[in-house]
Amino acid sequence: MPVSTVVRGGTLVVAGLPQADVAFEDGRIVAIGPGLPAASEEIDARALHVFPGVIDVHLHFNEPGRTEWEGAATGSRALAAGGGTLFFDMR
Repeated sequence: MPVSTVVRGGTLVVAGLPQADVAFEDGRIVAIGPGLPAASEEIDARALHVFPGVIDVHLHFNEPGRTEWEGAATGSRALAAGGGTLFFDMR
């Protein structure tokens, strides 16, 4: 199966498979394992940790109102910086 991106040799922060490659196609993980086939984009993750994405199912971006405190722009950037990949805004 051809894939667009492979993250190579990272230490996975999951149980059972400490060091492996992760293959992606269309933004989805399609394979995890050692020595996956080549891809058009390869990311060298040796000596790095690969974490699963965090989903925050309860947050409040104060928009509209109080955006000087935290709005969607600053809140979503902070979420991404902490490993967040998806959120549900509880308006």
